[in-house]
Amino acid sequence: EKNRFELLRKLSFMPIMDGDLKAFNDYFNLIRSTNFLTLSHANHIYRYGLFRLQQGDTDGATELFQYINAREPENALPINGLGLVAKVKNEKSKARDFFEKAVMMAEKNQDFRIQEYRNNLQQLD
Repeated sequence: EKNRFELLRKLSFMPIMDGDLKAFNDYFNLIRSTNFLTLSHANHIYRYGLFRLQQGDTDGATELFQYINAREPENALPINGLGLVAKVKNEKSKARDFFEKAVMMAEKNQDFRIQEYRNNLQQLD
């Protein structure tokens, strides 16, 4: 099972490296019925969300960031991701709220990404 998961994870990054959103979504649809996301680390799921966001798929990115947030409510990473989605959608107030929350959570949890979250907040000004 562990080897199967590792293979699926490695394959998941191939369309990202190629910048191929269609291939990425096709792959995700094929493995949706497995426990792939359940076993995946939040950082990997976040990377999938960023890829979708970079490719203009704000709904797909939101879905992944919300998934991480539901699974790990104390993790600032998905909150930051939701802020990035709001920023791309030009929802500045909403983005600010998400980035402020990410900074606050990161301070509480001593998250090493805190400077990234602060930068995202400052870039809104």
